[in-house]
Amino acid sequence: MFGPLEPVSAAQIARNLEFTLAAGVTTVAELGCTAPIARSLRQFTETNPQYGPAIVSAGPIVTAPGGYPCDWLPPRYRKLGIAIA
Repeated sequence: MFGPLEPVSAAQIARNLEFTLAAGVTTVAELGCTAPIARSLRQFTETNPQYGPAIVSAGPIVTAPGGYPCDWLPPRYRKLGIAIA
């Protein structure tokens, strides 16, 4: 989880996946990510199951123009394609 002004960090994502697996969670749902990032994370944990749980991905958030989360999401996240209006 990232705060609204926190930059996306591959290292933090990796730590989150490891901590999740260490807590005994074997599968997680990703709800709101770009397809390339979700695909990369899924391939990483499939190839290296010791580093994270299996990932089921829903892909980017589809919303109305100006709707949630575009009403508060920083522009850099919208540019990444996390939300599509």
